[in-house]
Amino acid sequence: PILGMREEACEDYELAAEKGNPEALFFLAIMTCYDENYKVRDCQRFSELMVRGQDAGVASCYLETAFLLDSMNFEDLDEKAQADYHRLLKNQLILASEMGDGLAGYYLGMFYEHGINGFEHDYAKAFQWCSRGALLRSCFCHECLYRMILEESTAPKKNTEEFGYECAYRALVLRGDTLDIVIDGYKKGYLTQHAAVIEEYFMPRYEKSLEDSKENDD
Repeated sequence: PILGMREEACEDYELAAEKGNPEALFFLAIMTCYDENYKVRDCQRFSELMVRGQDAGVASCYLETAFLLDSMNFEDLDEKAQADYHRLLKNQLILASEMGDGLAGYYLGMFYEHGINGFEHDYAKAFQWCSRGALLRSCFCHECLYRMILEESTAPKKNTEEFGYECAYRALVLRGDTLDIVIDGYKKGYLTQHAAVIEEYFMPRYEKSLEDSKENDD
């Protein structure tokens, strides 16, 4: 929580879940089961809360296995455990995506892009899944798309530089960290359809960040 009132937030999520808001179970699991290094420290309670959310139809709670794997090394598992985790991981993420969770597309995209957690290395599938997550308003997916197009040239060839900057812009609107990329694209002549917003809101932010950076250097 921004105000540092962790216990109060947990109590509110508990109350919200009791009062019939199952979406609160996802946030309750994150708040009560993660440590300061963003690793799941209480796997049993985490899974119990996520399963309760799944039973109530909460799409984000199907990120359960993906979050658990963030806290362990997939390569340390034996062959059978790897196969079981991969199967559950893939099924849960596809279901979460179909239910409307954008972060599921990001996870699937990253797994295919890097060929990890039992997924084959496939840039086309990575771009496909991140595109789906982007349609569901995931800033992480928009960031992934611009990176694959503009920085790494791993996106399908039909995706233009113009579209790459558009993805960076949409990521920024969704609170992504792409301000420098957007301003760079705008100065190159792209994103003219967003000129009013860029000139009024984003350009001043960019110029202030440059001033702050110069002051820090001094």
